[in-house]
Amino acid sequence: MDLRRLQYFLAVAEDLHFGRAATRLGITQPALSQQIRRLELELGATLVDRTSRTNSLTRAGMLVLDPLQRCLAAYDEARELAQSSEDTADRLRIGFPRGESSGMLAPFLRRIAHRFPDTRIEVFDMPCERQANALLDNSLDVGLMHLPVLEPALTPVVIRRDRLVVALPRNHPYAKDNVIDVQQLAEEPFIGVRLRCPAYAHALSLLARDKGFAPRFEYETSGIEPTLEMVASHLGLAIVPGSAVRPHADVAIRGLASGNRELSLAFVFHREKSSALINQFCNMVRTAVRENPPEPALTA
Repeated sequence: MDLRRLQYFLAVAEDLHFGRAATRLGITQPALSQQIRRLELELGATLVDRTSRTNSLTRAGMLVLDPLQRCLAAYDEARELAQSSEDTADRLRIGFPRGESSGMLAPFLRRIAHRFPDTRIEVFDMPCERQANALLDNSLDVGLMHLPVLEPALTPVVIRRDRLVVALPRNHPYAKDNVIDVQQLAEEPFIGVRLRCPAYAHALSLLARDKGFAPRFEYETSGIEPTLEMVASHLGLAIVPGSAVRPHADVAIRGLASGNRELSLAFVFHREKSSALINQFCNMVRTAVRENPPEPALTA
């Protein structure tokens, strides 16, 4: 059983709303619905009643809620015990959200490896909301996260400001425009991207709210690069964070008209937990930001 499905079900059980739960989890609503159905197939029972205007848990859903919560809690305890059994004095554990280019992290990793050659650096593929919890329970030393960060004990240092852009085939009729109004794209097929980033999902939801835009998703991917390959193959368009996109010969990247919301990416540190290694990493990040302040990525 995939533990993520348990987390997804618990989010739906808490919100009793697939849209809100999907936004909090940083995935699309169709992907969330699909994962809940797979969990129901695994357990052999319907867990969520979708027949009414408001979602509710079935009797089976209410019965399994507590055991599934205990299952996730047991896994978290096992992970903490495993990690506490190792010497962490020469280890730096960094969270990294899927969908981000490793180029954002690589320069800092090279510097810390040069400064502390005996340090073991561990990078974990982890969604932003889990990184915050991992920083609080000391199972991560540094997070690379999209803002906002709501926990007061966590301190972000912004390294990139970004905006949403639309990726479309190079020879698409709208590629001749530098800026596109999303309402022009209402009839176009779209590719959904599972970035597991609440800030990205929230920006998409604001775009839908402000502009009345409801994209028709025909495909779904787990990252930027496969998305661009599908765009290049004329399978659909995609709305993605601008600075996460690398140049592609067959893909045009265009800015979105008014209503675009800024996304910020930051290294995040726990203000009450430090070591010489963490402090050095934090100082490197702050120095880099002072030397090259992040400006909003205005992509055209």
